[in-house]
Amino acid sequence: MLRQMFRKKDAAKRWYLAEGIYLPKEEESKDIGQFRTISLLNVDGKVYFGILAARVMKFVQANGYID
Repeated sequence: MLRQMFRKKDAAKRWYLAEGIYLPKEEESKDIGQFRTISLLNVDGKVYFGILAARVMKFVQANGYID
């Protein structure tokens, strides 16, 4: 499946989205500045884009585009 997606240069739309949750930093937090944002990402997307990034780095280093 990953090989097909790589050839088509297509990724699932849900891989581009992150859901956020807000955790309070202290008790009785009321202002947005008193909360910490945690982003929840799709694991499949992280694996796919990690593989893609590694392949791009290998290509540009092998061809002398970067050191």
